[in-house]
Amino acid sequence: MNNQVLQVAFNDQSTLMMNSNTKKLTYIDNKENTYICNLENATTSENKDLVKRLKYTEEVLKHIGTSQKNDISSQKDQKTIEKGSKISFKLYEF
Repeated sequence: MNNQVLQVAFNDQSTLMMNSNTKKLTYIDNKENTYICNLENATTSENKDLVKRLKYTEEVLKHIGTSQKNDISSQKDQKTIEKGSKISFKLYEF
């Protein structure tokens, strides 16, 4: 069973959570303000910080997906992704 939630924790303590079951995105900024919107229109949100982090997350996920498709999974490649990334990913599966 998988609850389809992706959580992204940024270095400044802000968090982005995407739930594919409910089609909702929750963004908690570094001042602990919470913003909730539909995944469908999140990129058009008036919250520029949310949009910027969502686009960054998308690029990192594309990079990870491309790496996996090309079967590039050595320790060196994983360290490069972690070192160059400003975020950490948690995919919860239950």
